[in-house]
Amino acid sequence: MSLPSAARSDDTALLDPKTLVCPRCGATWPETAAPGVCSYDGASLVRARELVDNDPMLGRTLEGRYTITARLGSGSMGTVYRARQHAMGREVAIKILRGDRAVDEGAKARFFREARANSLLASPNTVTVFDFGQNEAGECYLAMELLEGESLGQRLTRIGRLPIPVAVDTARQALRSLSEAHAKGIIHRDLKPDNIFYGRVLTSATPSFASPDGTGHEEIVKVLDFGIAKMVRDDDQPMGVVETQAGTVFGTPRYMSPEQAQGKPLDPRTDLYSLGVIVYQMLTGRPPFTDNDAVVVMARHIKSVAKRPSEVCPEANIPRELDDVVMRALSKEPYERQASADVLAGELLACRS
Repeated sequence: MSLPSAARSDDTALLDPKTLVCPRCGATWPETAAPGVCSYDGASLVRARELVDNDPMLGRTLEGRYTITARLGSGSMGTVYRARQHAMGREVAIKILRGDRAVDEGAKARFFREARANSLLASPNTVTVFDFGQNEAGECYLAMELLEGESLGQRLTRIGRLPIPVAVDTARQALRSLSEAHAKGIIHRDLKPDNIFYGRVLTSATPSFASPDGTGHEEIVKVLDFGIAKMVRDDDQPMGVVETQAGTVFGTPRYMSPEQAQGKPLDPRTDLYSLGVIVYQMLTGRPPFTDNDAVVVMARHIKSVAKRPSEVCPEANIPRELDDVVMRALSKEPYERQASADVLAGELLACRS
């Protein structure tokens, strides 16, 4: 994505108190030449100095290669920024490990495990990682492709549930990412709607479906955040559900497989269970277990059989064949689920046909 022609491109612009900046795309203008709103995406402009004051990372350059222009979001492991990569002349997303995590060797190891896991993956349905490292200040960073669009979680919040063809296509594209990852010995372990993203693209070089916004763009599904991915070929030791030092749960309870909730050894079929939960929610507007207490939700994944999607949402007219596929993915025992991501994708395709 390129900046508007009127935008200033020098790095010092973000430090100039008379510079206005678009917080969405990072484009900058001198105050005397700034339009009313960003000429690229229509967002309201703000004073760059205010953004820099609020977040010390804005306006900084990492290792002389990436200038950070806007903050995109934050999570338990770190903050994601929009940045300009000078050598390539492109904008990227930069994930920076939280300061308090950077001194935790376990957190650093997980952060670089995410980078290594992503660097092994080339599927068009997996977010692309360009670079990762640690600068002289000790900050760990991950540079990846910058996506425009919205997450599945945002879309479900906005519209409730998806039409059956869209839900099936979304799942099948996510399964392409998982198929490659599983073949390379990588288990995601934290699949959830927020980690599935509808990226807006201008070409149809990869399997995609039309954007619902009527803009003429197409969408491709991207699987994000292999931050707690497990390299099963490099590490045969099971990882417990609770990380004792940080006190955080590996995975998200509403989308967690029974074996993961119990801290048992995992294989790729744990991701198929999580994706089954996501398909269930796409079809019905809610995951199978919605208790607010994480421990209760995990207990239900272990012991309780979910209602069939067609029973939860009869108005969706979910066919019996699709019901069966989803319920098989939600089997308590891994050996009762589909044998692989490719098998599940094939069953979903048959349902759509």
